[in-house]
Amino acid sequence: MDILLIEPNPDQAGLMRRAIAEHDGWRVTTLPNASAGARYIRHEQPFREAPLPDVILFDFRPTALTDVALLVDANNVRMERGHAMVIVPLVSRNADGIRSSLAGLGADDCFVKPQKDAEAAEIASRVGSIAQLIRNNGKASHGYQRVMEAL
Repeated sequence: MDILLIEPNPDQAGLMRRAIAEHDGWRVTTLPNASAGARYIRHEQPFREAPLPDVILFDFRPTALTDVALLVDANNVRMERGHAMVIVPLVSRNADGIRSSLAGLGADDCFVKPQKDAEAAEIASRVGSIAQLIRNNGKASHGYQRVMEAL
């Protein structure tokens, strides 16, 4: 599984990278910001040959237009290409308070950014389950929320 991790904080990125490394066959690409992430998923330079990720985990700041644009771009790419891409923003606090707004923009779920290895491992595990569910149900152009509604 190819995972795109977009996280400007090296310590936070390290937490998630360690958790992802626990899963055989998971590959992670780490980028520092939403602008680079948007170029990556659109296959713009220097990412022309990059694989389309199965999962996008990214630091989401609701007031940053580039973060909102990345979420919309990722959902559009998923729909246009029929790719079963899981889109999961990581928020600073209170994921429940923003979950429905993010779902409206195309997010499959959201989690509070991990502060400990165990929290990062739990996020990685849950994201893996979401990705597997989407693949098993053949809903390549629909996210997790839509798959759950269809079951």
